[in-house]
Amino acid sequence: MPQVHAAGDVRYEVVRVPFTAEAVDELNLMPPQLAEFITANVDALISVLDTPIREA
Repeated sequence: MPQVHAAGDVRYEVVRVPFTAEAVDELNLMPPQLAEFITANVDALISVLDTPIREA
């Protein structure tokens, strides 16, 4: 949830959650289609994120 401070300064709190469909379902991700995509593709996203893009 954004927190509005003086002069429109908006700050967001970083919250770490497990990268599972169940945990993502509990979040209020916007747009809702993003949450639907992530929950439907958690395993594929983990696989991609765990793959090096190039060798160092």
